[in-house]
Amino acid sequence: MELRAIFTPPVLDEDKVRRMTILADDIISHMDSGRNPDKLIEMFNTLTDSEYTDIDFHNIAWEGDTEEFVRGVLMPGGPWVTDISREEYLEIIRRAASINLDGEANYRNNWWLYVHWMSILRRNLTHPDISNIVLSGDNTPEEALDKILMHKPIAL
Repeated sequence: MELRAIFTPPVLDEDKVRRMTILADDIISHMDSGRNPDKLIEMFNTLTDSEYTDIDFHNIAWEGDTEEFVRGVLMPGGPWVTDISREEYLEIIRRAASINLDGEANYRNNWWLYVHWMSILRRNLTHPDISNIVLSGDNTPEEALDKILMHKPIAL
């Protein structure tokens, strides 16, 4: 099924990904050597319109994939669309569930696409466990969508 343009995965500026990865690596290097990274973190936040702290960069250093972090920062969230049809939801679920994340190469090449499809579902549906329902392998796309749509948030 062809989806509307609003659902098209974004294309990241690879030059910006490279530059921001270098900057993030510089921040981590400053922290590792005991130098103050505050100015670099401020620059990173200004360039990415974000609010990360030194603790976030400690976590990145611990996890070890600066480029993956930068791609996540630069990836816009899924659009909020008031008129998504059942057929469109099913196609988005099919696309998310069909992404191969097995092995490092597949994960590195495909995770951003998975994040894109899941961010659309999370932005437009209220179920708190969409990922597990979609990826469990226990549900057809139709069954997954029915389970997700059955969830009614508790009004506080």
